[in-house]
Amino acid sequence: MRISIPEAKTLEGYLFPDTYEYTATTTREQLVESMVKRFQRVYTAEKRETGFDLGR
Repeated sequence: MRISIPEAKTLEGYLFPDTYEYTATTTREQLVESMVKRFQRVYTAEKRETGFDLGR
């Protein structure tokens, strides 16, 4: 798997909830990789500083 995350015992917190398209040949590793990469695209440095706007 080619994802870059800080050392962690689990991927909890790095799997972005979204709708993902996959096929019968998609491996678990590919699916997890796409979820982590999506998280990294959405959770930018700005978001780390300001947080997500939860509509408040």
